[in-house]
Amino acid sequence: MRSGPPLRWAVVRVALDPATGHEQAGHEQAGHEQAGHEQAGHAQAGHEQAGHAQAGHAQAGHAQAGHAQAGHAQAGHAQAGTRRALVVSYEPFHRSGLATTCPITAARDVARYPGEVPITVGVAGQSRAGLILCHQVRTISLERVEGAPDGRLGDPPLRRAVRAALAHHLGLDIPPIGDGAFERSEPG
Repeated sequence: MRSGPPLRWAVVRVALDPATGHEQAGHEQAGHEQAGHEQAGHAQAGHEQAGHAQAGHAQAGHAQAGHAQAGHAQAGHAQAGTRRALVVSYEPFHRSGLATTCPITAARDVARYPGEVPITVGVAGQSRAGLILCHQVRTISLERVEGAPDGRLGDPPLRRAVRAALAHHLGLDIPPIGDGAFERSEPG
């Protein structure tokens, strides 16, 4: 377990698997996960077979490592090495050995989607203008965080923008009555 200052709003470097560009094995689970590949089934070392994964290749029409197969769209792009990410979860959750993060990219600095928040040079150790990708929020193992944080997101308006982007992405900006989460009690 990590010790030191709180990680909430810290920008950290997260280790990625150099072979696949996927995040390395940790405690993440979507069903059961090992070797950094998410599944709705059981995963072992990254192969998929009819809902169960074992070793890294896809079969039965499932996508593998972000590449399109059998008519499924490409899921996204990943990079090897490390990736900067903003920690958005709170300390009580970190005691579980996990943290919820939003990746940061410097590949572009103009937001195209509601879940993207611009981050300027100098903020939290940012060496190039970029974007906090709140629509790619994920929970990772703290074992994958490399070294001390690069910096902290201290600017209240920037924190509010990240919170708003996360709320929008998760639909938390919709009133409960608008998504059926609120029941009106019938009189009498």
